[in-house]
Amino acid sequence: MAFTLISVACIDHAGLSLTIKGGMCKITTCGTVKRTIATIPESCGLYRVVGLTLPDSLNASSADHIDSIAELHRKMGHISPAACRHAVKSGLVAGIKLDLSSKAPFCETCVKANMPHLPYPKVSLTRAKIYGEHIVSDLWGPAPVMSINKSLYMLTFTDE
Repeated sequence: MAFTLISVACIDHAGLSLTIKGGMCKITTCGTVKRTIATIPESCGLYRVVGLTLPDSLNASSADHIDSIAELHRKMGHISPAACRHAVKSGLVAGIKLDLSSKAPFCETCVKANMPHLPYPKVSLTRAKIYGEHIVSDLWGPAPVMSINKSLYMLTFTDE
C-alpha cells in the first residue's frame, strides 16, 4: 500500500515547526500566532499522511487568486482541460478556484508530446559507404550466468 511519509527537512525548509509527542506528529506555523497545519498519528513506527486536509485559513482557496484553465492545465501536468474542470467541479482537488468561463488553451507542449511519429526501423535502409562512417553499438545483459571472465554484460560495435 502506498502512502506519504513526513520529511522533517522539507518542513524545516518551509519555516514550519514539528512536534512529536504521545504518538502524534503536529506541524505548526512559527511566529507569535501558531496555527496547526496538520496532526498526523503514528502508525507501525511511521508518521503516515492519510488524506491530509488543511484548515480553511491555510487553504489555497482562501486566497484571492483564481486560476485560468490554462494555468491549471500546466500545474496539473498537462491533463486535458475537461479533466481539470471536472476535478474542480467534483471537489476532487482542494484549494483551487477556477475561472470556469476561461477557454481551453492551445498548448504547444501537448502538441509536441502527442505528435505522431514512425516507429524506429528494425533494419537500416541506408548503408555506410566508407569505413567508420556508421558504427552501431549494442549492450546486452545482465546475463543469467556469468561468463568465464566473470562478465554479466556484452558490448558490441558493428561497423556497417
